[in-house]
Amino acid sequence: VLTHGLWQRRYGGDPALVGRSILIDGKPYTVIGILPARYDHVYGTAREYDLWMPMTLARNQATRKVDSLIVYGRLRDGVTLGQAQAEMEGIFAGLRREYPDTNADMGIHVVRILDDAVHTARPQLLLLQGAVGLVLLIACANVASLLLAKAAAREKEIAIRRAMGAGAWPIVRQLLTESLLLAFLGGFAGVWIGELGLTALRRVGKAAGLFQIPRLQLASLDLRALWFTLAVSVATGVLFSIAPAISILRRNLSEPLKEGGRSAATGIRARRFHNTVVVLEVSVSLLLLAGTGLLLRSFLRLLDTSPGFRPDHVLTMQLWLPQNKYSDSARMEQFGREMQEQVGASPGVASAGTTDFLPLSGWASLLNFAIEGHATPAGHSAPYADYAVVSPGYFRTMGIPMERGREFSASDDANGPGVAILSQTAAESYFAGRDPIGQRITLQISEGYQPWRPNFRMDALTIVGIAGDVREWQWGDPKIPMVYLPVLQDPSPLLNLVVRTRNDALSAAPQVLAAIQRVDPEQPVFEIKTMDDYLDEAVGMRHFEVLLLGLFAAIAVGLAAVGLYGVMAFSVSQRSQEIGVRMALGAQPADVLRMVLNEGLSLALWGLLAGGIAAVGVMRMLQGELFGVQIWDPVTYVCVAVLLMAVATLASLIPARRATRVDPLEALRYE
Repeated sequence: VLTHGLWQRRYGGDPALVGRSILIDGKPYTVIGILPARYDHVYGTAREYDLWMPMTLARNQATRKVDSLIVYGRLRDGVTLGQAQAEMEGIFAGLRREYPDTNADMGIHVVRILDDAVHTARPQLLLLQGAVGLVLLIACANVASLLLAKAAAREKEIAIRRAMGAGAWPIVRQLLTESLLLAFLGGFAGVWIGELGLTALRRVGKAAGLFQIPRLQLASLDLRALWFTLAVSVATGVLFSIAPAISILRRNLSEPLKEGGRSAATGIRARRFHNTVVVLEVSVSLLLLAGTGLLLRSFLRLLDTSPGFRPDHVLTMQLWLPQNKYSDSARMEQFGREMQEQVGASPGVASAGTTDFLPLSGWASLLNFAIEGHATPAGHSAPYADYAVVSPGYFRTMGIPMERGREFSASDDANGPGVAILSQTAAESYFAGRDPIGQRITLQISEGYQPWRPNFRMDALTIVGIAGDVREWQWGDPKIPMVYLPVLQDPSPLLNLVVRTRNDALSAAPQVLAAIQRVDPEQPVFEIKTMDDYLDEAVGMRHFEVLLLGLFAAIAVGLAAVGLYGVMAFSVSQRSQEIGVRMALGAQPADVLRMVLNEGLSLALWGLLAGGIAAVGVMRMLQGELFGVQIWDPVTYVCVAVLLMAVATLASLIPARRATRVDPLEALRYE
């Protein structure tokens, strides 16, 4: 079964292809179907599939020792996930009783396929969703504050309408309608901006290393997203109309109707509400800015951490040797040796090597081993390590330093004594106080382990070198023990070719591909990438977090600045007579400026205090996302506090300067 993309690219969309045979790994297969163009793999396009073939198990794979298969099933109508889990547990209990040797320590877990596809990114996405909620809260508070100020400006009009017999509900309904109109317009603009943002994110995703985010390329504003936006718009419209409505219902009709009068109680209540809004906005801004600052410092610390190898000018390609052509170790070994020689002799290539598992690729294998002359104590597990099978020249090509001993050489082949190289962490963990060089280990591998390999070297292996530690799984993970085996003694059909080039890595790809074709013209090559690409992908999710959380924090600070400006402008307009009287009694413009600035900065300080208290609980959510930075990093919080106080000063300065221009004569004439 072919994908629509492969059908178009390789076969020009030929409708007669169905029913015809094509060669895959040198064997004929009949095309029985083509998927529609709209098909997207559930795990997204980070891992693209071009064709599906029926599963066949080789003799060494058809064993109960092999447990690497994943079972997919569709639930019947009305069956819940919990019911399916219970039924599968019953089935598995029977398998444990029937096959205790292989199933005694195994369990089963039923999950929805989409949950499995996004589970690695769920904590980060929930964190970002929380940030979205905080920004929405600030926006609602801002609009509520502005509507309340507008209602205060219409105080006399509303009082006259109520005095003439208008009920409270029609006026509240008018305010609610205005609020909902604002919310719907905002929601419409949000959908438009959201679509633009998604498009931009997909376009810059590759450059930013964001393709590792599950289903990013499939994200779209579908009908569910539009309904959700509508619901949020209605909810926010109702939410930020509550404050003006309550103000109207609690208002005394007599005071606004007095000539030139203004309700003192209403003014006090409005001012308290506005001040509370500003404190809330500043506190939420602190949370978002502090979170962004911590993640940014963590991200920069991570980038400063060496992955254990030199990624510059390293080109990688992946090959899988077809079993029908390379069915034994000798043929695999010959292909690998000739390919490395041809690639190494290509112009622009400094050195070349191979490995079955690349660092930071998300793939590795674990094995146990025994140390000769040192029995594992009772109750303790045998020494274990991740392992990789590498060729001579691999460490030099990758820039992995040899701390002691030597690299593998061409003499470390099937006819020579078994050898191995340990990582620095493996040597320190299992040979503390002893010299590992010259010690012997024996692999403990069960039947059926990695059945695609023809064999493992099962005799004792002599440790000939200690290599520097490499981040095998994730950049920033703790250092783990590694055992390296020579590919000439343990050949694998899975080969990752690594090539150190003299110039730009990707520019050497045509010469490298030509060298591979000279060895085997039919050998397919895929995953042509640089090691820099792998590093970008390794930090893709962290980069994504910093980008979006930083954007949300910037929006929050902008909203807080607008909110503080609006509150101070409202305060100055409400207190213009008071300010005029003060100036008439001798207050200087500098005194008025200082008074208004102090009011704005005091609100900002209260917001910082409230945000600091909230951070005690909220920042713990970031603990698992940080690398080399504590959640109470003082530099981050000091920088955030200084930034927010600077923003508060600027937001208060314009209303403060306006206050200094109040005419005392106008104020006295009004009084």
